[in-house]
Amino acid sequence: MFYNNNATAHNHHTNNNPCIFIFRHRYDWLWKDDKESSYRKFISNNPQISDFEEQMKRFNNLEQEIDAIVPTYCIGALKLNTINLKLQLSTETRQWKVLYSNKVHQLAKEQMANLYEYMRGITIKLNVEVQSLDTLRYVVNVLKEVREKESSIEMDISPILDMYNMLEYYLPDGVIDKDEMEQRQGMAIFWRKVIEHADGVSDALIAVQGTYKKQLVWDIREFSLDIRSMRKDFEENGPLKPGIEPEIAVEKLKKFKVELDTRERKMEIYRAGEELFALRPTRFNEVIKTRKDITLVDQLYGLYVDVQASIKGWSVLMWSEVADQVAAMTELANSYEARVKKLPKKLRDWPAYAEVSGKITDLQVSQRKVEL
Repeated sequence: MFYNNNATAHNHHTNNNPCIFIFRHRYDWLWKDDKESSYRKFISNNPQISDFEEQMKRFNNLEQEIDAIVPTYCIGALKLNTINLKLQLSTETRQWKVLYSNKVHQLAKEQMANLYEYMRGITIKLNVEVQSLDTLRYVVNVLKEVREKESSIEMDISPILDMYNMLEYYLPDGVIDKDEMEQRQGMAIFWRKVIEHADGVSDALIAVQGTYKKQLVWDIREFSLDIRSMRKDFEENGPLKPGIEPEIAVEKLKKFKVELDTRERKMEIYRAGEELFALRPTRFNEVIKTRKDITLVDQLYGLYVDVQASIKGWSVLMWSEVADQVAAMTELANSYEARVKKLPKKLRDWPAYAEVSGKITDLQVSQRKVEL
């Protein structure tokens, strides 16, 4: 070996080999500098592909420079053979070059794999069978995504090709395996197949869109009748009914929450369908008004349910346990009082408002007695 990590051995070696002494100051960084540390420093600056290429070019030029060293070197009457020295210098240079090229290779492979995964995913989405308005809208959105991607796909493919071209230029044959090279060459072909498939799906959808459009118009008419019926039932038998007992109102509220959730999901599907077919949007006023009323009344009955649950839980406490719980109970009762004060004025004439306010006051009075 022409160098050694041991400083003494290295100095001894160079002092007894005039040829190495001559080239040491020009090339000694190849074995003196720590490769990993130098690379980490380079990476810490978030280099671009052009920065990697600059390093590869640097090492490539160095290899050419080393290769140009004459096979024999004359010093006076001495004639020194440089073949072993050149071999070892070239080996060190290639190790540096491989270290920097590995990162570019890894990045190129990852980006290519991600692009293939995206194209395969799009193909799977395009194969979804249209069986409803919802799946029709889904496939139409996928087609829209493909059209938008078509204008920018070159920006995804070109950087990957640039990286592979750089690796191919600076690295020896065989570093990149055959399968990987075939994948690199097939990216544009794969994307063209995706486009052709999307064109076929688009043509097929045109044939069925008319049927789904007619069905949508019919479904919206039926839905409009349904939500009018729901609204009438809500006004006549729901939690807003004048004089309704709080316990009954809570159960009614639960029932209409479920019914409204179902209709809101349908409403969103129909709205999306109208947007898909560029139809004038229908105003589903009954759903919107019912959601507003339920949100309002839920503030009161939500508080009522919480207070009832707290009273039930505290009622089963042993007297010896009450003293330990009184601070938490007081804090909770005060939070209930704050919620009562924040309720809209229009709820204050309801029986549940008076009942829950009275229960909170009773709790606070009882807790003060315990504290005393």
